[in-house]
Amino acid sequence: MKDSGVIFLVILFVAALSPGCAREGLNDAVRNGQVALYDGKYEEAVPHLKRVAALAPEEPYAHYNLGMAYLMLGKNSAAAKAFERAAELSAASSNTDALEALGEARRRQKRFSSAKSAYEQAMSRVGRHGRLLAGLAACEMAEGRNEYALSLLQEALRDSPENPAVLFNMALLKKNVSRDLGSAAGYYIKYLLLTSPGEFPEQDAAALRALAEIHEFRDPEVISNVSRYVNASRSASDAGVAAQYAYGAVMADPTDPAALLLFIDKLDAAGRKDYAEQMRSRYRRLFPGALGL
Repeated sequence: MKDSGVIFLVILFVAALSPGCAREGLNDAVRNGQVALYDGKYEEAVPHLKRVAALAPEEPYAHYNLGMAYLMLGKNSAAAKAFERAAELSAASSNTDALEALGEARRRQKRFSSAKSAYEQAMSRVGRHGRLLAGLAACEMAEGRNEYALSLLQEALRDSPENPAVLFNMALLKKNVSRDLGSAAGYYIKYLLLTSPGEFPEQDAAALRALAEIHEFRDPEVISNVSRYVNASRSASDAGVAAQYAYGAVMADPTDPAALLLFIDKLDAAGRKDYAEQMRSRYRRLFPGALGL
């Protein structure tokens, strides 16, 4: 994740097995494993990274990167084991990457108490960073302690207001627990606009489904407000005024693709081409399956 999760850190080794050795040398194993890891070829990365861990057993990131490959493959038990070793080897340092990743692996195993312990250990070293608070909050949500999870996410937002994991978990909590659909939509939208397509595919799919569901079950008052702004925009003779009314429709329901398309059209008519292009990018990100662009 980026600030929100897995960071594939570069391992810099200088040693290698002696020339003529039939097996893969350390430098080659590092290079081959990391290239496969960065390219998303996790199955291919594993044997190279296992080789690195065997040749450099006291190097924390040898085990950390192997854990990353396992985590991406959904092999959470193997990932946790690798991260545990990486955390042991980096216990004397201020680096918390292994502990953070261990928390994620244990959370996926539904070992929430152990996951929380890993996040808390990390925070004892580096403070209450947003990404660590987000992981801790996800565990609390899974165990039904939603009020505490909310307080953790609020704290996380103060520290990391653009952290994707914080935004996504806050959206999840607002939608499924608080039933505050307007706030949930805002957090989902901010999450999507701050990440790239394909960066977090599972979360992206969940966010897009949630936005479609929120739009489908809009409050009648929201529908009425959108309709009022749309009608005013279409009847306005001045292009700038029409764009302002269309913007009102978008603000009334940011989950409405038709409202955003209307806004883009009115921006074009008003000669605001750069802003219109920004909104087209927004439209493509939020409504990738919709017609219109």
